[in-house]
Amino acid sequence: MGNLVEGPELRFTPNGIPGTRFTAASTPRSFDRDTDQWREAETTSLDCRGVSLCPSSRMWRRV
Repeated sequence: MGNLVEGPELRFTPNGIPGTRFTAASTPRSFDRDTDQWREAETTSLDCRGVSLCPSSRMWRRV
């Protein structure tokens, strides 16, 4: 699970195919039973981009 860092940006290719771009981040947490506290690992940031396979399809592919 992650958090949306930067909202989706809708763009179109020169051929009119819609695509989107957004940034998400995730920080894994684990419980340390020795200290009875939660510990956070490093945050991972993901730059996500995709284009539609078909204008009427809800399926997207990674590019």
